[in-house]
Amino acid sequence: MSDLTTSTNSKLEFRLAQSEKDFAKAFPLILHLNPTISVANFWHYTKAIRSHGNYSLYLAVLDQELVGICGCWVATKFYSGKYLEIDNFIIHPDHQRNGYGRDFLVFIDAIAEKENCETIMLDAFLENKKAHNFYKSEGYEPKGYHFLKKVAHKPS
Repeated sequence: MSDLTTSTNSKLEFRLAQSEKDFAKAFPLILHLNPTISVANFWHYTKAIRSHGNYSLYLAVLDQELVGICGCWVATKFYSGKYLEIDNFIIHPDHQRNGYGRDFLVFIDAIAEKENCETIMLDAFLENKKAHNFYKSEGYEPKGYHFLKKVAHKPS
């Protein structure tokens, strides 16, 4: 996926996570949306996610401090055509309401355009009304529910 760096008028620098160290820096932010994930499962899932070849993790950095992350999948579905799916879009709570989420989405829009995507999609937890309002304000429209069914298999 794209190795685009800062392309907005933001104070943030956007970087592609490339090393294990970059992913390790993302773990504390991952905990904000996924508070029960263990370190071991984080690394297990990170390895699996990266093995697919269509995932990138972008870092939002302000004065050398990681303030946000955004995972991106690029694939194709019948109902959307080629799409970029935002996964774990997180701005650290101490840095929310400064326009950084909006700046990050402008950056992600540029990646979707560079990747020739027709659609950008994302999931937001039902109870996360603040996120729903934010995404709606940025032009995202709710289109349905995302259903999950747990199966007995646990990661090894």
